[in-house]
Amino acid sequence: MAELPRLPLRLPDDPPAELLLAAARGLVPGWEDALHATVEPVEGGITNLLYRLSAPGRPTALVRRYGHNTELVIDREAENRLFARLSALGVSPPLHGLLENGRVEGWLDGHRAMT
Repeated sequence: MAELPRLPLRLPDDPPAELLLAAARGLVPGWEDALHATVEPVEGGITNLLYRLSAPGRPTALVRRYGHNTELVIDREAENRLFARLSALGVSPPLHGLLENGRVEGWLDGHRAMT
């Protein structure tokens, strides 16, 4: 499996929109020159903070900031390898790349989180 793109960016607890936009610009194809985006928190993350980024003419993205100390119970390397494999098979959203404490994924319109 090819090495995943990595962006040396650490997200704080309450990341400002500009930092989330920088993550999308650095990892999502088509976002390189995006100046503005709508940022919406996404409910339902058990251990993560989730943000939906959308901008006209660009693919919608999800920025996932891992929860504090969750690496003690979740093997993030294994999780990211599995997610990358599912993404490559087309059965999950695209995995655009990794951050120091999170990742950037595609967004599946018309779907909802499991309850």
